[in-house]
Amino acid sequence: MKIQLDGISNARDIGGIPVDGGIVATGRLLRSGEHSRMTESDGKRLAACGLRRVIDLRTAAERDNVPDRKTNGVEYVNIPIIQATTFGISYESADGPTIALKLQQGIRRMRDKGETPEEHMQELYGRFVRNDHCREHIGQFVRLLADNPTDGATLWHCSAGKDRVGVCTAVLLHCLGASREQIKADYMLTNELTRDNMTSVVNKVRPCVSPEMMQLVLKMLYVDESYIDTFFAECDRLYDGIDGYVAAIGVTDEHKRKLAENYILH
Repeated sequence: MKIQLDGISNARDIGGIPVDGGIVATGRLLRSGEHSRMTESDGKRLAACGLRRVIDLRTAAERDNVPDRKTNGVEYVNIPIIQATTFGISYESADGPTIALKLQQGIRRMRDKGETPEEHMQELYGRFVRNDHCREHIGQFVRLLADNPTDGATLWHCSAGKDRVGVCTAVLLHCLGASREQIKADYMLTNELTRDNMTSVVNKVRPCVSPEMMQLVLKMLYVDESYIDTFFAECDRLYDGIDGYVAAIGVTDEHKRKLAENYILH
């Protein structure tokens, strides 16, 4: 369910998604992009949603470059899912030349490694499975929700709320008993919910880059089903499936029981 905010993109409540034995409770689990442009009215809207905790999945450098605007009475937790990041800007607030420069720098680095943007993104999603740091912190995210529920809503975000948030949400939904189809549907909803913002970004960038570069840039701004499929395929390859991966990141049956107890309406 979309949460309409002025300065925060891709915000939604994942309540209502069908899971084994019920549905995900509303007003408990929220996801979004970064909060550097959060307005006063956004803060009031999130307070009305019962926000009690924000989990920032970005690196320390990203948090320093684009700090969240914070709300009194809300707990803030940092769980950096990756160790380094290419892009540390707010696409919505930066100007076209700045965004274009950052994106082109990233794409040139990909080319130097012989990667296309699609291959780069698929490599990132595979890294969420293979990399020790990623596994440790994705596990920390799920265990925090299981072991320390708030009396209201927890929101997690990265920069755009699509890749790190997308994978963490996919793992959480699996632990709650959602089907692969439901997980993918929530993941792909990002493209619909960010369409207006991304159209604005594209319009700012287009005059600054060649048509060929623009096509490559578009691959970096949206999610694609092949990206999350790569994550699941790597779980299959290395852990005999998502259940094996969940066990490897330290999420136990007891954690799943607590998640169900706190976040599922039966």
